[in-house]
Amino acid sequence: MKAHIDLRIADEGRPDLRAPVQLHDIDAGHIMEQGGATVTAMRTVHPRLIDCFAFFLKSADTHVVFSGDTAPIATFADFARVEDWHKAVAGHFDRTSFAGSDGHRRDLLDHD
Repeated sequence: MKAHIDLRIADEGRPDLRAPVQLHDIDAGHIMEQGGATVTAMRTVHPRLIDCFAFFLKSADTHVVFSGDTAPIATFADFARVEDWHKAVAGHFDRTSFAGSDGHRRDLLDHD
């Protein structure tokens, strides 16, 4: 995370987040479980940055996949546990809707 924060400070003039935020090193796989919700991480590819991740947050009735910018990753659909993808553009975001194995609709927003 140090490299990411240093890059944002140098390239974008952003404030140093290390003081007000408590950071923890993570890797791909199970991150945490609390109150019936789990968080799992997957490494993504974002050139010039290292240690980039997508996150899958899951509870009994809600599934959320969050990722920053990334190059295409063949295993992303498996990580997000999706099938039956449908893609549409919403503003400057790409909106992807799909039905989960339980029949519930899922939405994914990303941008180019």
